[in-house]
Amino acid sequence: MKKKNINKDKLNQKEIPNNIDDYIKFKNKKLIGIRDLFFDEDQLFISIIHKDEKGFTINVLKAKYNLEKLNFQPFFITNEYWENYNIFSGGRLEKFNKNKILFSIGFAWNYEAPQKKNSFLGKIISIDKSSKKFEIISIGHRNPQGLYFSQANNAIINTEHGPYGGDEININFLNDKSKEKNFGWPISSTGKPYPGEKHIFEKKNWLTKTHEQNGFIGPIKSYTPAIGISEIFFRKVNTKNKMYVSSLRAGSIYILDLDNNLKEIVDEDRLFFNEQRIRDLEYDSELDVFFILFEYTPSVGVLKRIS
Repeated sequence: MKKKNINKDKLNQKEIPNNIDDYIKFKNKKLIGIRDLFFDEDQLFISIIHKDEKGFTINVLKAKYNLEKLNFQPFFITNEYWENYNIFSGGRLEKFNKNKILFSIGFAWNYEAPQKKNSFLGKIISIDKSSKKFEIISIGHRNPQGLYFSQANNAIINTEHGPYGGDEININFLNDKSKEKNFGWPISSTGKPYPGEKHIFEKKNWLTKTHEQNGFIGPIKSYTPAIGISEIFFRKVNTKNKMYVSSLRAGSIYILDLDNNLKEIVDEDRLFFNEQRIRDLEYDSELDVFFILFEYTPSVGVLKRIS
């Protein structure tokens, strides 16, 4: 792809026609929003929320890369519905092993679903790009917003919004078969329930024990007050393992240095962007820059020389 305009003040962007509106109308649905876009080889995948006679749902569509027009078709249909609109949908897409992609799905205000294997809600799943067969990779998620697969470490790193506080960074070491890949929600969290939700947790005796006390996997890092945690990126810089965590509420990129085993945080830093919400973050190794998607502007930022 041509990247000549990256270093200019204004990007030379092109709007690509697509069939999303036609697809929605043909299926008699109402478009609620696109949650993520993932480019893999010559394919574009998008996670999309829509509403129909059954309620709200989230699915994945796919189109072959074409600058003239993108014709999206269904790729993965969850058949999972919820009655009322809410923001706890997840929807992040990411590359995975063996011709597969990862797909994160929020709990959609269904408190029972994240711990049930017969529901996609509150899960991170893998989907085979050819057969479309899926596998539940981990359960017990609230609203997973950031997703990254480290092939070198065979680990999935995800961020997710907590309730009142308790935004989390979780690491799923896939080689570790010693415990179920359960990240605890809604039974355990480092945050607290919102005032209107307290009765739900008190009735179930939830949030009274830590992740570890319940046998769940606890976060390597949590933020209280919540930072509105969003996308995450991981890379090795010289000998250092570094995580870059974007945030909405805090308008920042948090930089975390981890030990060799990715078990402990040894150093932390923060880049602050005044009056900005950072929705997305992507690194280009060829140009050695980060692309940042700002919401308030809205605009794309290019960040250089980040350690």
